[in-house]
Amino acid sequence: MRISQRLNLGFLAIAMWAAVVGHISLLKLKQMSDQLSSEVPKSFESIEMTEVVRKVRASTESTTRVVFVFTLVALVLALSSGLFISRSISIPLAQLRAAAAKIGKGNLNAEIKVASKDEIGLLAASYKRMANDLKRTTTSIDNLNREIVERKKAEETVSLAYEELENAGRELREMQSQQVQDAKLISIGQLAAGVAHELNTPIGFVTYNLETLENYVTKMQELLEMYGKLFGEIEALERSELLSEAVVVRDARNSMQIDHILENITGLLDDSREGLERATNVVKSLRGFSRIDKLEDLGKYDINDGVRTSVVVAGYEIKGVADIEMELSEVPEIICNAGQVNQVLLNLLINAAQAIKSQERDDKGRIKIRTYAADGDVVCEISDSGPGIRPDDLPHVLDPFFTTKAVGQGTGLGLSISHDIVVAKHKGKLLVESPAGKGTKFTMKLPVHRDRGEANRECEVENHGKSNGVVC
Repeated sequence: MRISQRLNLGFLAIAMWAAVVGHISLLKLKQMSDQLSSEVPKSFESIEMTEVVRKVRASTESTTRVVFVFTLVALVLALSSGLFISRSISIPLAQLRAAAAKIGKGNLNAEIKVASKDEIGLLAASYKRMANDLKRTTTSIDNLNREIVERKKAEETVSLAYEELENAGRELREMQSQQVQDAKLISIGQLAAGVAHELNTPIGFVTYNLETLENYVTKMQELLEMYGKLFGEIEALERSELLSEAVVVRDARNSMQIDHILENITGLLDDSREGLERATNVVKSLRGFSRIDKLEDLGKYDINDGVRTSVVVAGYEIKGVADIEMELSEVPEIICNAGQVNQVLLNLLINAAQAIKSQERDDKGRIKIRTYAADGDVVCEISDSGPGIRPDDLPHVLDPFFTTKAVGQGTGLGLSISHDIVVAKHKGKLLVESPAGKGTKFTMKLPVHRDRGEANRECEVENHGKSNGVVC
C-alpha cells in the first residue's frame, strides 16, 4: 500500500473516530433527556417543568446539531488534510520514481523537480548527488573503456610496428651483409688492378733477369766446352801449341765478358729473389686480407702486422700519390676478426690516398699511420694531407651511401661498413677529425681486455642466440 493511501486511511479513521465520539455524545445526551423526562412525576408536572423539559430537549437538539456539524467539519478537514499531505508526499515521490526510472534507463541528465526542504527534499537532493556521482562514475568508466580500447588499438599498432621493425631490422641486417659482400667485391675489383701492377713489376724484372741469366749460362756453357776441348788436347799437344790454345781461350773469355757475368750473376740472382719475395708478400697480404670471407672464430691480432699488410695491399693506390710515414709503437694483441679489421685499415688508407689524389698538386702527399695503447684500448690513427672534409659533410661521413665522390667512383658504403665493424662488432670507436684545410684524421680504438668468450657471446646475441659460426 502506498504512503498516500495509508495517510488517507489514517485521516479517514480520525474523522470516523470523531463522528463516532459525537454520535455517542448525542446518544448519551438524548438518553439523559429521556431519563429526566421519565423520572419527573406527573403530579409535579406543571407548566414550568414542561418548559424546562422543552428547553432541555431544545438544548440537546442544538448540541446534537453542533456535534454533527463539528463532526462533519472534522471529517472534511481530515479528508482535505489527508489529501493535501498525501499529494505533498506522493507527487515528489512520483517525480523521484520517474527520475529514477530515467536514470535506470541510462539518462543520467534526468531533472529531479523537487524543491521542498523537508525529508523528501533531502531525499531528492540525495538522488541528485547519486545521479551526479553515477554520471561521473559512468563517465569515468566510459573514459576507461575508451582508454582500454585505445590502448588495445595502440598495443596492436605497437605490436604490428614492432613486428614490422623486427622484419625491417632483419632485412636491414641481410641488406647490410649483402652490402658488405658487395663492398668486398668492389674492393676485390679494385685490388685486382693493383695486384696485377704489384705482381707485374717484380715478375717483369725477374723475367728479364732470368733471360739475362739464360744468355749468361749459354756463354758459360760455350766457354766450358772450350775448356773441355783444351784440357783434352793438353796431353797430345806440345807446350808451344798449348800457348796458342790458351790465347784463344783468353780471347773467348774476354769476348764473352765472363768477368762481367761473374760480377753480375750474384746481383741478378739477389734481385730475382727479392722480386719473388715481393710477389710472395703481395700474395700473402691478399690472403690475410681475404680472411674476412671466412666464417672463422675471433683470434689474437697484432694491429702493427695489420697495418703493414694493409699498406702492401693498398700500395697500388698509394704509390706515386703519397709517402707513407709509419710510427708503430709496441702494443698488446687484441681479440678480433683480423680480416674485418684489415678491411677497415684498407678502406681508411684508400680513402686517404684518393683524397690526396683529388688535389691538384705537384708534390706527393703524406699519409701518417700511428699506433699506440691508451686507456685500455689499442689505437690506430691514419691521417692524410688531403683537402679535408667540409664542415657540412663531416657529421654524415659515416652514414650509409653518403659520398662526395663523382657518380661511379664510390658507393658510400666503405666508411659506414668500417664504422659497423669497429663499433657494432668489436665494441670500439671510430672517430674522424678534419680541421679546415689541414687534411683528415681517422682514429680507430679497439678494446684490449675483451676475451674470446665474451666476444662470441656478443656475437650470439646479435644473431638472436644462434651460434652458427658467423663472425660478428
